[in-house]
Amino acid sequence: LAYLLAERHGRSVCIIDPAASRPWPNNYGVWLEEWEGLEEKLQLGLRECLEVEWEYTDCYFGGSWGIPDEERFRMQRGYGRVDRAKLRERLRTSSVRVIEDALDAEVVATNVFTNGSLLHDADGSTLTLASGRRVRARTVV
Repeated sequence: LAYLLAERHGRSVCIIDPAASRPWPNNYGVWLEEWEGLEEKLQLGLRECLEVEWEYTDCYFGGSWGIPDEERFRMQRGYGRVDRAKLRERLRTSSVRVIEDALDAEVVATNVFTNGSLLHDADGSTLTLASGRRVRARTVV
């Protein structure tokens, strides 16, 4: 989302992430036809971001409800595992500013947050990060 807003729509985008420099911890799997559809629409080179592809998908639901552990359900649907490092590099752009910091706020009501670290006014929002740094934004996601 940040990449597309910055690169395709010319928006000023900032990501605030306390662990921005760490590798992405999760594995991401995708249905190949959905990944290819996304690539066709966005043209980002997503195909090169697949680490492994399978032409069909085996699902295992055993171990509960009396289903044997080894029983599988085979889907005739391609599946792929995303290479996190390649995807992350593909989405990096100098148009998106990354701040390695945290916002300590908890929602207590609609547009009301704890400890005053996120305040809204008629012109946008002010985020006060854990380091004390302040960031102004028109939209906070």
